[in-house]
Amino acid sequence: MALDLAAVQRAYFGGPPGPDFNGIPTREERVAESERVLVRLCIERGQDPACEGRGEHGALIGGESKPVRLHEGNSRPMAQYCKPRLAPVCWFEHAGGRATSGLADPNHARLAVAIASHMAGTPHTTRPSPPAMHEAFVSENPSDLELFWLHSVLSCVSVNELRKIVHFEGYSLRTTVRALHLSGVLRHDLTNWLNQFACPPP
Repeated sequence: MALDLAAVQRAYFGGPPGPDFNGIPTREERVAESERVLVRLCIERGQDPACEGRGEHGALIGGESKPVRLHEGNSRPMAQYCKPRLAPVCWFEHAGGRATSGLADPNHARLAVAIASHMAGTPHTTRPSPPAMHEAFVSENPSDLELFWLHSVLSCVSVNELRKIVHFEGYSLRTTVRALHLSGVLRHDLTNWLNQFACPPP
């Protein structure tokens, strides 16, 4: 689906988002926020945003009369420059957010694979067993060590890996989002996937 340039421009001139989570950011809002960040980074490097076609000096924000950037010059997609915003846990309190797959692997095989893949360099004395990682995942109040385990795995898993963990461990989306918030893991790919299932409370 094509980017709505008018919506990008409205979001850009509307200013940065506030600290409170008021809604799932649209793709256009993320692009506008990223452009604000890129303008700031340009100025911090001592360069002129007008020379680089950034912000209102380029066609993306300034309109068709402004020059088009032919080379982005960045190693990651522009929307990745904005801060990921994951909906709060209370947005997953609805029936769909609390639903589980009905599966609950007693051997925690998917967690075992994630631990082996993403904590290989962690000393055995501080590396969790799959049952211990499960307890950390479902805990309402994980210890500092459990938060370290969660952060180590959740900061590295792919969306596909996390989807399989959620499914085969029988976790709800609410449990998954809580683990991400508690461990401080905010990533665009995980956030974009989970926010699809968020529903603002009444």
